[in-house]
This record gives sequence, structure tokens and C-alpha cells, in this order.
Amino acid sequence: LEGGEGRTSAYVCEIPPQTSLKPQRHLYEEQIYILNGHGETKMWAEGVPWQSFAWQEYGLFAVPVNVWHQHKNTSDRPARYVAITDAPLVFNLYRNQDFIFNCNFVFKDRYAGDRDYFDGMGKFIGEDLWEGGFIRNIKELDLQKSIYGKGHRRLGLCLSKNSWGAHVGGIEVGGYKKAHRHQGGAHIIIAEGTGYASMWQEGGEMKKLNFQKGSIYSPPEGWWHTHFNTGTEVVLQVAFRTLAGKAVGKNYHSRISVKKGGDMLELEDEDPEIRRVFEEELSKKGIKCTMPEVR
Repeated sequence: LEGGEGRTSAYVCEIPPQTSLKPQRHLYEEQIYILNGHGETKMWAEGVPWQSFAWQEYGLFAVPVNVWHQHKNTSDRPARYVAITDAPLVFNLYRNQDFIFNCNFVFKDRYAGDRDYFDGMGKFIGEDLWEGGFIRNIKELDLQKSIYGKGHRRLGLCLSKNSWGAHVGGIEVGGYKKAHRHQGGAHIIIAEGTGYASMWQEGGEMKKLNFQKGSIYSPPEGWWHTHFNTGTEVVLQVAFRTLAGKAVGKNYHSRISVKKGGDMLELEDEDPEIRRVFEEELSKKGIKCTMPEVR
């Protein structure tokens, strides 16, 4: 997708029933969201004990960098996952496929075979930041109040000590997230719900993208964007991007208001057309806007 900006990319993989993929390891980071099906993943490294864990739909995990891993579909139906990687960044840097896939170095500071690494429990390392290797079901996460406004809740995720993280966001019925912008490379997957996203360059035309469960999109570098819920259930998103303070290039501050030098628009600072279009979309379905009035 264009918003990957040569830093990240995505692929969808389907594993046939009762089939294992070939073992692999690589120097790029990879985060995996299970679209459907059941299976298990085994991980190991030289001098590090192997371990495995079972996954299902709505599961989310990250492969520790350069750790051997093998995915298996344990069911009688095809299983699918979508993976977000920073492979473009790594390939453009090293330009040597043999080194990327056959390096023997073990990053034990990131993964040392801890038996609880993929148990799904994890731990909070901040008010709204969770650290761990595996989440069994993102629908069971306790999302926290969000700086992005009344219509949005979120939980930041630091997965497998990678530099590329994620967050799960929930947009309430009749609500939307404050507009913001950030560096390229982010990918957003719709796990539940329906609505649309708006994106625009500073001073440019606003583009509207309708989404539903299974949609994926990637905002380009520096584009303002926001996400709207026009359905009858909470919109659940999984967003993959660099962790705060670890951006490549310009370091945007998408959780700080433009009034304080950041890259988030307060509701009163947004183009009135944003609210007008949103309320018009809701009225078509008889849904009430739950966002605060703008003065």
C-alpha cells in the first residue's frame, strides 16, 4: 500500500487445512493478525528452548526478530492471517537476501525463550501501553480512555520488544476519532464494524474510504486522517505503526494537540465539513451522533 512509504508492507497468507508452512527466520520484524481459522506457531533459536502456542480468529502476535518460527493450521478448514513487516526497510538497508534470512545472531535481549513470553498474559508498562508477545483475542482487551476524544478508546501494544508496535482502537457507535497525522508505514485493519475513514493532505482534497470487517488501509506520510463509526456496533481496529519516539525520519506527535505543537486536531479546529458529512451519514441510518457539540 502507498502509505507503507518503503518502510513497511503487508501480505495475506492462507494455510491449507492440517498443513504446516516451512520454518523461517529473518532480520525484519513481523506482526501477525489472525483473520480466521485455528492453528499453532512454534518458535525457537540456537541456545533458546522452543515453545509453541495456539491461535484463532482475532489473535495477534509478533515474531521476535531472527527467531525461527513455523505456523501450522490445525483445523479442517483454511486459515488466514495478515502480516505487517518492515521488510522493505531492511532489504533496502542491507540489500543481501542471504544475510537477511541466514544470519545466526540471536537477539537474546529481545527473546530468550521465557516460558511466559507467549502465554497471552503480558503486563502493563504504562497507563495505556501493554507489553507481551501474544494476545489470544483482541475483543477481550480492556481498552482505555483515549486522548483522541469521547468517541474513541485504545490500548497501545509493545509486541515482542519490536520497534514497530501496534494499538487496538475502539470507536463507539455514533462517534469518531480526532483527526491526526504521523509518519508513513502505518497499516490499519478493521476487525469489527463498519464506517469510513477520511484522509487529506494539508490544504488538499479530502478522500473518503468506506470500510468494513477485513478492510485494510495505510495513511500516507503526513496526511491528516480520522476514522468514523456509522454502524450499529463498535468499530474495532488493529493499527500497526512505529512506537512513540522511534519514528524513522520526522517524529510526529499524533497524540498532542496542534495547539501545543503536535499533530492532532481538536474538534473545534477541524473543518466543519467533517462533522456535517458524518452527521449526514448517520442520519441515513437513523443513528444519533454521540460526539460533543462543536462551538
